Parts: sequence; C-alpha cells; structure tokens
Amino acid sequence: MSYIAVILDEKSRNLLIEFLGELIPNDWEILAHHMTIRMGSFKPNDIFQLGEKVHLVANGISFAPQVIAISICVGGGISENKNPHITIAVDRKRGGKPVMSNDIPPDHFAFLDNYIDRPVFHLYGTIQQVD
Repeated sequence: MSYIAVILDEKSRNLLIEFLGELIPNDWEILAHHMTIRMGSFKPNDIFQLGEKVHLVANGISFAPQVIAISICVGGGISENKNPHITIAVDRKRGGKPVMSNDIPPDHFAFLDNYIDRPVFHLYGTIQQVD
C-alpha cells in the first residue's frame, strides 16, 4: 500500500541519529525517515503538493516498549495522524513495528531537553508518495 509522507532530507535524518543514537538500544532498527501524512495516494484537492519542501519542528520524544518516536509540533498540521510524529527506531526482534508509533498517547511524549541538550529539532523534507 502506498502512503504520502514528508521524507526527511539526509541532513535532518543524520541530525536525529546523531543526537538520539545513544538513546536507542543497539539491537533496534533505526528508521528516522519520514512523517506520514496519510495512507493512500495523492488527491488533486490535497492542501499540499507532491515535491513541496516542508519545515517540521519536533519537541518531544517517547520511549514505548517496542518503538521510539518524536512528536512534531510545527508543520505536522498536514498529517492526518492524530499525533504527528517520526518513528526513530523499532525493536523488531520483539515484534516492534513502525505503525505502533500511532498508538502512543500524546501525554507519553516528554520534552526533548529532558534527555538531550536540545529543546527542539528543526527538520526539513519533501512531500512524496511512497509505493
């Protein structure tokens, strides 16, 4: 199934991995790839355009049992997810899947600066359809 997402540029993805890498267990898969807008394909009446450059601001992080995600507080308004986020890593060995990030309640995200010396991440990407 295809989906529409903000695909992070390489610099933004590397920034996330650089700052959050030490918080990720060694046997987890690192993703830090995109913020999903919605499942399905582009529609002509969408408020965004494929190829559009997007600025996202992340200010929170959640450590769920099988997934780590960051919350998007600015720029996430184009996402149809109730909690716009980027999945950072998953514990696939214990059944973790990126989709599990959708089930993290908003109050389970803590401010980034509780864990790292940085209050927000400014991230950049492009809206794309992934098949």
